[in-house]
Amino acid sequence: MKKTAFVLGLGPSLFDFIEDVLTPNYKPDLIVGVNDICRFVDVDILVCVDTPQTFNPDRLAIIKNSKPGCNFLSHLSDWSLQPGYERILLTSGAPTSSNLFNPHYWASSTSTYVAVQVAARLGFKEIVMYGVDLTGHKVLSSPDVVKEINIRYLQLAKCLKFHDINLYIGSDRSALKLPVWDL
Repeated sequence: MKKTAFVLGLGPSLFDFIEDVLTPNYKPDLIVGVNDICRFVDVDILVCVDTPQTFNPDRLAIIKNSKPGCNFLSHLSDWSLQPGYERILLTSGAPTSSNLFNPHYWASSTSTYVAVQVAARLGFKEIVMYGVDLTGHKVLSSPDVVKEINIRYLQLAKCLKFHDINLYIGSDRSALKLPVWDL
């Protein structure tokens, strides 16, 4: 039975995951990461919803050299030469409990929002986010943007809960207003 999937962003609480969860005694069932997360953690699935031009050369090189065999999901054909590339469909709007698992993924201003949906579609009933702190990123410079992202994640969590899927944050360092997972 599929247990816990971890969705990793690049915020400060990512290091809580590295220190507290990635231990020799614990092997995560699934790790879905975003962008250049592979500089810190090997992942099973990498999600990238930004164009290659978005990244500075160092970050871009890390993404392009992500571990072989890693599934690479994006809606952008710019990434089609990546090993393991699979094109996904993104759409605007908001998920509901009845349309959450339509063929497309619901877009947001954060890649981790899509990564959570990937884990849910793979059948995981517990999804824990680390590094999704809503701090220190240029997209998050406005309190209104952070508020809107919180609303989107809460709506997603509600839709997931309807399908008996629990969404947590892994660290209380996150600005997301979701329950904290207990390791």
